Amino acid sequence: MQILAIVGAGAWASYRFGLFRERVPRGTISHEITHRSLTETTIHISVTVIFSNTGRVVWSFAPERGNRTTIQLVRPIDLEDLESLQERVAAGESQTYQWPVLDDRSLARSLEVEPSDTQEINHEFVIGGGIAGLAAGVRLVQLGIKPIVVEKRPFLGGRAYSFIDSETGIEIDNGQHVFVGACDQFQQYIKDIGAWDQVRLEERLALPVLKNGRLSWLRARKLPGLLANLSALLGYRHVGIRGKLWILWGLLSIRLTRLGPGSPHDNILFEDWLRDHGQNDETIRNFWNLIILPSLNDDISVVSAYTGIMLFKIALLGPVGNPAMGVPLVGLSTLVGENARNFIERHGGEIRTGVDVASLKIDDARISGVLAASGELIEAEAVVSAVPATSLTPLLPGGTSESSGPDDFFTPAETIKTAPIVAVHIWYDRPVLRQKYMAVLDSPLQWVFNDTDLKSRDDGGGQHIVISLSGAWEWKDRSKQELRQIFTTEMARIFPDTQTATITKFTVVKMLEATFRAVPGTQEARLSQRTPLPGLYLAGDWTDTGWPSTMESAVRSGNLAAEYVAADIGTGNLNPSIP
Repeated sequence: MQILAIVGAGAWASYRFGLFRERVPRGTISHEITHRSLTETTIHISVTVIFSNTGRVVWSFAPERGNRTTIQLVRPIDLEDLESLQERVAAGESQTYQWPVLDDRSLARSLEVEPSDTQEINHEFVIGGGIAGLAAGVRLVQLGIKPIVVEKRPFLGGRAYSFIDSETGIEIDNGQHVFVGACDQFQQYIKDIGAWDQVRLEERLALPVLKNGRLSWLRARKLPGLLANLSALLGYRHVGIRGKLWILWGLLSIRLTRLGPGSPHDNILFEDWLRDHGQNDETIRNFWNLIILPSLNDDISVVSAYTGIMLFKIALLGPVGNPAMGVPLVGLSTLVGENARNFIERHGGEIRTGVDVASLKIDDARISGVLAASGELIEAEAVVSAVPATSLTPLLPGGTSESSGPDDFFTPAETIKTAPIVAVHIWYDRPVLRQKYMAVLDSPLQWVFNDTDLKSRDDGGGQHIVISLSGAWEWKDRSKQELRQIFTTEMARIFPDTQTATITKFTVVKMLEATFRAVPGTQEARLSQRTPLPGLYLAGDWTDTGWPSTMESAVRSGNLAAEYVAADIGTGNLNPSIP
């Protein structure tokens, strides 16, 4: 009987343990890491974490549980530290060595992995600061204020960055960034930091457009003022005569439309507005969206009439030089980042990288500084926050509603959405594109840039092509292999010279939150650079600048924020902090 009891108890325990194991999630976690050099001293790291559920129940992860991906710098241990560790181990002491943490990321959303399923999350550790914060720093210096510019990452750059390709040794941009003649404050910023010789700006509009193997140009004639830009339609063969007349009517309607605070045009679609003003599928596809898609990083079917009308007012209905194309001649990190750093530091300002701002500090109902994640307090009479819209509210202390800066002012920023850009880089062993750039209609290529010629670079007889995919919802989740198959095939179809050329290198850069979306209602969510909370100012292309998400908008926001600082607190011995 005793033996039976033992056997019975063991069987029951095994049964209960088996049931318990079936209810407990089981799985494996692995990771894949890729990296590329950005500059001689910095890198861009991409980490993919793979969750594989090998159990029979759902495997759940939630951000609030503290699930994080951490990047640590593993390097040879300092000799003195190594000797100390060896001595302590020899003495029988348990020792660990903590390598420095470069960055870490928590889950952005809850994750559930079904049994026998696998899911991946990707963390992009793009290390750098943005144009808006740097522009604010430059303008503050010009106003007699010596700022402290603090940046979370170890280097500057933001969404406009470049990296050194490990195979070719060439500095290339993450994607093709351009500006137009109407970007007057961005141009002034480049001049102020001493980099005007590092860009090239054309005199007037001259855009080659390819459709079904037929090349046509939107080219402004040498005529005075507005007539020059309107004349670009005369020789444009991708729209018929009747369509051109309707386009002129649409442009006239835009010129007569007034935009302002509370404009009803922010609540309707630009495409609907255009159709109400005589536009059809031909004019919308071959003209209007040709401008809208690369400029606003979204299809014309989803952008607001407010932003669309504003864009054409600035571009085609202004001075002759407004739509002229400008391009960088050097890497973006050098152009907009390092040149700004040199200017700010040369004039008494300070650049501090690797400072992760955890929150803003408030004393006596006004900003008194920023608190770093390390616990360091950086005191300041004014703070210009140049973080993305979605990152703003987590910095705000809980007591903002009790101060003169109510939560209601900041919360609209949480509704601003973002759109992706995908840049496809292809290196050929010989020239395949004669023009420096080209728009392509009725093709997934969208815009093709000849980076070799744009930067007047010697690529050993080869040519570096950049395909810029705006509003890249269709492409953002495709693998590198899929994108290679699709776009090399399409290049061969569109450009016959590629059929006899050899591809020497192929890479893809995805910017999943490249720009904010100019959908209806977004204009109302864009905040002023001056906030109700004394001492707090905002910068960023998403703030209310009158421009869409561009480098021009970023610079304008920084300039406005800096000027508000100077107007509110004067230009004495101050140290505004710019996170």
